[in-house]
Amino acid sequence: SGVDIIGPSFLTGYTPTVWAAVINNALGGLLIAVVIKYADTIMKNFSTTLSIVLTTGASVWLFGHTVNLMSLVGTALVTYSVFLYGGMTGAGMLRRCFALLHRLDGA
Repeated sequence: SGVDIIGPSFLTGYTPTVWAAVINNALGGLLIAVVIKYADTIMKNFSTTLSIVLTTGASVWLFGHTVNLMSLVGTALVTYSVFLYGGMTGAGMLRRCFALLHRLDGA
């Protein structure tokens, strides 16, 4: 049975913070699966960028972290690498962004 495999005290000591992290990661994984299934690469890139910005904002608001130049450079590099990984650079990325905005405006 499951209790024999992981032991009776596997969940002992889980605080609300740990449970919040577990639930956050589980929901984040499900959300990424839905985005990949129903949206295109540009939408996934925008959602990844938005998650970086929101996580930074939450860290400032909840934990009092400060955003310095290195944080901004790191965020910019990660965001750029997400778009590069998606195969969108330069003018091609701008065309896809405008096409997406046009499609959303017409919907």
